[in-house]
Amino acid sequence: MLVDDHLVVRRGIEHVLADDPEFEIVAEMGDGAAAVAAYRDARPDVVLLDVRMPGLSGIDTARALLAEDPGARIIALSSFTTEDLIDAMMAAGVRGYLPKEVSETALKEALHRVARGESLARPAGSAAAPRGPETGDLAQVLGTQQLKVLALMVKGLTNPEIAALLSITRPTARYHVSAILKKLDVSNRAEAVALAVRSGLVRDEDGF
Repeated sequence: MLVDDHLVVRRGIEHVLADDPEFEIVAEMGDGAAAVAAYRDARPDVVLLDVRMPGLSGIDTARALLAEDPGARIIALSSFTTEDLIDAMMAAGVRGYLPKEVSETALKEALHRVARGESLARPAGSAAAPRGPETGDLAQVLGTQQLKVLALMVKGLTNPEIAALLSITRPTARYHVSAILKKLDVSNRAEAVALAVRSGLVRDEDGF
């Protein structure tokens, strides 16, 4: 299954695999929600999943697919190979991470390996994330309520789910998420989750 919001990327991968009888694209779509809906019927051996997509992000899509099928074999695919994104996707349960500029040979080898149940090594030359504030500083900056929100973000909950669980309004939950991104100096939820887990600010099993 191929999931990428850029049609050109999907067509390029289709072209690479079309002349190899060992591969068949059983489904392809441009957003995560469609992938989750189609997965049950498609039952692919491997999912190639774009990390940054509008709507349901790559990390949220990976979590949803693994909730549907804990044995799902997912390879994250992205133009961005920062440590934050890699950490976030690996924490979500993907089997590996490939840059979109991967060679045809490396792509096919990765698909074979993951289909066999193996995991991939981290991409060579991935950029190291800059060192952020210490854990204690982050905790003080966020405060108790936003730490709770962040812990639920790590668990993959959406804003409405966070609002319901913490008995706050949806606009309040949305405000807290935006404030967390700003205070942690990250651009999206995936980077916030990666920073939270990597720094030990919250643990993946934390919950309220």
